[in-house]
Amino acid sequence: MNVAAIKRREDIYKILPNAMQKFHWRKAEYKLFLVIKNHRMEWLLPVSDALKKEMKPILKCWGIPDSNLKVINEDIARNLQLID
Repeated sequence: MNVAAIKRREDIYKILPNAMQKFHWRKAEYKLFLVIKNHRMEWLLPVSDALKKEMKPILKCWGIPDSNLKVINEDIARNLQLID
C-alpha cells in the first residue's frame, strides 16, 4: 500500500497526481508474478508451492490471497502481455 496515498505522509500526498490521491488503495487487488526465464512448464508448480509457503506471512500481512502469487515462465508472461 502506498504510504503517501493513505495520507501517512502529507508532504508526499500533496504532490501526487489527482488520480492517485482519489484511488482507493485499500480496495486494490494485488497480483504478484515471478517470471523465470527458460523455465519449463513442469517446473512451475514445485517452485510456486515453495514460494507460496515462504511468502505466506507476507501475503497474509498484506491481505493477498496466495492464489494471486504466480510463478510463470517467459511464454506465459508474454501471453499475459507482461513482457514483450
